[in-house]
Amino acid sequence: MANQSQRFIALYELFRQAEIQLKQTEEIDRHLAIPAVNELRYVAFHLLRALSEQDSTGFDADIERAENHAKRAIYDATEASILSLLEKAAAYQTDFKNLECTTEVLPNYVDILRQLEKIRHDISDVRASEELYLNRQQYYPQVLKYIDSLKDLVATLEQADPLIRIKSRKRAIQHFLMAASVIAAIFGIAVSIGLHLLSIPISG
Repeated sequence: MANQSQRFIALYELFRQAEIQLKQTEEIDRHLAIPAVNELRYVAFHLLRALSEQDSTGFDADIERAENHAKRAIYDATEASILSLLEKAAAYQTDFKNLECTTEVLPNYVDILRQLEKIRHDISDVRASEELYLNRQQYYPQVLKYIDSLKDLVATLEQADPLIRIKSRKRAIQHFLMAASVIAAIFGIAVSIGLHLLSIPISG
């Protein structure tokens, strides 16, 4: 009974971690959480089976399966959050590259890019470690710390996006009007010169 209590406590802790990570993932995009939710359903299934087992071997087997599904839920939610946030950041970077007023709205934009690149590099290093990447329980604690930083950076880009677009559009219109004015002025000068030349009487 003591051993069973310890297994239940360990499973509860995994479930609690999975629930925390699941809520964080749903805040980013609720659709991202579907695989993790499915894993937690399997946790419940195996937990109920374990409770109905008459022998310790069956109990241990189902509790272990429940633990593995809980670990998978944490991993799925963590990985989905990181991939989604990195994709969003990359999309903003691509868009902002072609917009003129990015650094006017975000004076620290270059620093944001540096932070994003460091996070990408650090996560790549963790994934490059076969020992960490293949062992989910070791992998997700190593990358969890980056999610809050990514959320803050993406939120900053998201908030700045409409203002950058509005300012860039206004700047583009100003450039167009200036260019049109220059062209109109040149055309006007050309017409004046032409008219003046036509008004000069041809001798001979």
